[in-house]
Amino acid sequence: MTKIFVIEDDKAITGEIIQTLNKWNYNAKTVSDWQNIQTEVSKFQPDLITMDISLPTFDGFYWIEQIRQITNAPIIFLTAQSINNDGVRALAAGANDFIEKPFAMDYLIAKIQLLLKENPASSTSITVDDFQLNSLTNTVKHKDTSIRLTPTEAIILKILFRSPHEVVSKKKFIKFLWENDQFINENILEVNISRLRQKLSQLDDRKHIMTIRGKGYQWIN
Repeated sequence: MTKIFVIEDDKAITGEIIQTLNKWNYNAKTVSDWQNIQTEVSKFQPDLITMDISLPTFDGFYWIEQIRQITNAPIIFLTAQSINNDGVRALAAGANDFIEKPFAMDYLIAKIQLLLKENPASSTSITVDDFQLNSLTNTVKHKDTSIRLTPTEAIILKILFRSPHEVVSKKKFIKFLWENDQFINENILEVNISRLRQKLSQLDDRKHIMTIRGKGYQWIN
């Protein structure tokens, strides 16, 4: 289930957001300790975050800097203040989008769905065929054994895990790798795929990443 972390100090708004997210089958959680938001995000490992700007203790601009140290999950800023000023500042700080209050819950859901669709490499934890990938630590676990991956290898594996048993084109890999500051071409992609296969073989002797000639790569069990 997709996990969404709600950082909002208005209890009425928080309750409405949580209730709406639950109706849409999202696993939603909110802040319990306003001085340790980064720690709570790290523990929850959300796929997406909504965050107000005006918060207790520190504002949203402070927390987005802290959160971006541990996750690339999409962040939507919710603000009652001027979009022209705080919206641009939020995007510059690392937010993916912003919404001005008051807003319709259907509009928020549409924004969330769009960001999750556009950012398949953003969520922090995903499990496929007994393999669990954690992009906070860039590790993949199979049964009781874990190995560490490079950031590029972790993104490649996550893209495969987002479309398990389907062929993923080389263009799609390169597009998302560039969006995550991994600047590669097809040759470098092939080298990283080869290294990833070698590392996965330490966990399971079966070959899981297949090359589909003229199309791309496919994860198989």
